[in-house]
Formats: sequence, C-alpha cells, structure tokens
Amino acid sequence: MEFLRVENIKKIYRLYGEEVCALGGVSFSVQKGEFIAIVGASGSGKSTLLHIIGGVDRPTEGRVYVNGTDIYAGTERELTLYRRRQVGIIYQFFNLIPVLNAKENIALPLELDGKKLDDRKLEELFLLLGMTERRYHYPHQLSGGEQQRVAVARALVTSPDIVLADEPTGNLDSRNSEQIMSILKKSNERYGQTLIVITHDKRIARMANRIIEIRDGLIIGDKTEIHK
Repeated sequence: MEFLRVENIKKIYRLYGEEVCALGGVSFSVQKGEFIAIVGASGSGKSTLLHIIGGVDRPTEGRVYVNGTDIYAGTERELTLYRRRQVGIIYQFFNLIPVLNAKENIALPLELDGKKLDDRKLEELFLLLGMTERRYHYPHQLSGGEQQRVAVARALVTSPDIVLADEPTGNLDSRNSEQIMSILKKSNERYGQTLIVITHDKRIARMANRIIEIRDGLIIGDKTEIHK
C-alpha cells in the first residue's frame, strides 16, 4: 500500500543573487513500513529531500503526499501538526536540552503538544534503548552513543508514522552506529513505521530494504536489497 509519494519535487535556493538547484525534479513512492536508505555525495540534495518530506522545508515545486494528503496544501497549523504528530526526525547532532535529564528530553515533544507521557511507552522505549538505569542522567553524564539513543527515543515517543534520520550515526564509532541502527530497525519492524535514513555508510545502507541514490539533485538509482 502506497503511504508516501514524492512527486516532481524541485528546490531552488537563492545564494548571493544566483539560483542554486538543490533538487531538480525528484519522484518516488514508498510503501508503509518500508526501510529506505538515501545515499549520495555531500551536496547531492539528500538532506534537502529529507527536510521536505518532514515538512521542515517547503519545495519550490512539486507535492508530497502522505496517506493521500498533500502536506503542503493545508494551513501552517496543519503542517505543524504533521511535523509534531506524524514525523520523528533524528539528526547527526543530538540536540538534547542540557538542563533536562534523559526522561525529560524524551518527553519534550509530547509536552509541546499538550500531551502526557505514557509510562508504559516510556518503559518500552528505555528497554529498547537498553538504558533503563540511565533515565535520570543529564546529557553531560551520557556518552555520545547514549545521547543519540535518547535523541532516537525522543523521535519515537510520539509513535510517528514516518521516522526520518539524517546521518544518525555520523558522530559515532562503529559499535555505537550498529546499536543505533539496530534500535531503528527494531522500531521499524515492531511498529510498522516507515523509516528513511540518509547515510554515507555503505554498511548501514545495506541494512535497508531499498536504496535510493541521488546525484546533483536527481535520482540516479533505486534498487531493492535482498536480505538473506
């Protein structure tokens, strides 16, 4: 079942009075629950595409449909609710609030939406993260891998339909990278969330069910991975 459709997305920025084309007409569709890796060189348009899917950056042209709804056709409030309730975004940098402990950082998206944290959901997340004993630790008391796990949980706590990860292991060593990707993959499989990961790491890309390659703002490859 088609869940996400990106239709002829173009994004043009103005830089020092000149137009720079970040995306030149990108189209593809995604089934619900797919795990997709988007790969390509720096400056190819990967992050721009991810931000457009996540409702963070409007396209210059084109449409993004989620469950048949054009996310950019509605009001700003509707777009804000889409970002807040349907999408979980994970970045390379952890972006945790220093004065909040792990539990409070994870709960923040719910509080911003006027909702209460479900204790059972929180316990489930901490078990998934393997951080049950670290819930009251502050960011400076956590390792880089642990901080990124908290950032992952913060993205998952709202039970989003789509999880978008922009180089989520870029600041981590190979061991922590594997752990983070294992958590994301388990969440994808357990909750049927659509997972889209941007990565330069070929090992991580091969964990996905499908790899889309972008060059100079255009898709140049789209292949399904067969896992034995």
